[in-house]
Amino acid sequence: RKAGLAVDRAGKFQRKVDARLDGVASEQAPQIVLTLSDRLVVHKPPGWEVCDNTGKRRLSEFIQNALSDNFPILRDAEHRHGFLHRLDVPSTGLVVSAQTYQ
Repeated sequence: RKAGLAVDRAGKFQRKVDARLDGVASEQAPQIVLTLSDRLVVHKPPGWEVCDNTGKRRLSEFIQNALSDNFPILRDAEHRHGFLHRLDVPSTGLVVSAQTYQ
């Protein structure tokens, strides 16, 4: 039941985020696939970098626009914006990010 509620909440966040992705086709946009109280899972499409500041499409910025008002770690560069791991820019897959400092 908790997982289902988390997926439902992720869908609500996704609608909010889609409006902020100017000129990016929906199949190329990241998607928040699961939110829990302390972490979230995001699908990273190819061509998006996780948290470096070298490219135009940054997963960290996508998540910040969607959720950072509620989770300060997502804006904290010292803590890698909450990301627990990374994927190379050409890769696609799931990325896990912390939502809390605990």
